[in-house]
Amino acid sequence: MKGHARSLADATTDEVVTVRRILFGCLQAHCAELGLHEGDLVRVADDGSSTLTLRSSDGRLVRCPPELARFVEVEDHRRP
Repeated sequence: MKGHARSLADATTDEVVTVRRILFGCLQAHCAELGLHEGDLVRVADDGSSTLTLRSSDGRLVRCPPELARFVEVEDHRRP
């Protein structure tokens, strides 16, 4: 069963989430340029600045502006 979907903008530092859906095609393209894709597992490295900093599962840092993060739907990562 999948976790509850919510906005990436609501995620907090050290939280691990899966990018479930990126709303709107133009935002999907912008997120891809930043290195963020649907299905990615990310950890919020810092939610305190003007830009949300994420660490991908392969160790890359992705900086996501909060106005974009509102349109990225995530779900809680559940470990098996």
